[in-house]
Amino acid sequence: MPPTRSIRAPTKSRRATPIFRRALKAKPPRLKKRHRVKALIGESISQIEGGSELVERAGEAMKNVSASISRVAQMMAEISASSLEQSTGIEQVNQAVVQMDSMTQQNAALVEEAAAAASSLHDQTRQLNEAVSVFEISPAVLGDARFAAAAHAAVSEPMLAY
Repeated sequence: MPPTRSIRAPTKSRRATPIFRRALKAKPPRLKKRHRVKALIGESISQIEGGSELVERAGEAMKNVSASISRVAQMMAEISASSLEQSTGIEQVNQAVVQMDSMTQQNAALVEEAAAAASSLHDQTRQLNEAVSVFEISPAVLGDARFAAAAHAAVSEPMLAY
């Protein structure tokens, strides 16, 4: 920095010299620069404070986003576990339906066999009735048969002791 010279205001006897004029002109810009620098520093401080506040808000927002991401991840894990349970349940229902279908088919086959056996028995009964219809049973034989049936029933009943 160059050495400073003291600048005095011109008196009546002295006229303003070019150096003095330059000094007068130069002084106000220095003051302006100081005010500008001071204003810039003040503006910078306010911007820094504003930036700090924005950083704090951004930090809070990031915490909230992180917490939301954690909740979403937890929900996704729960949904995945529920889907697995549901899939297992559906598989069990599917197996039960397959077993019921198999049993239904077996029952249908048994019903067909029973219907065929009933039809065969019906045909055999009709044939037996036709074959027996040529025979006549005498009343004496019928009476003996009734007596024998009654005797057989009496013998086969257990005796109760009182």
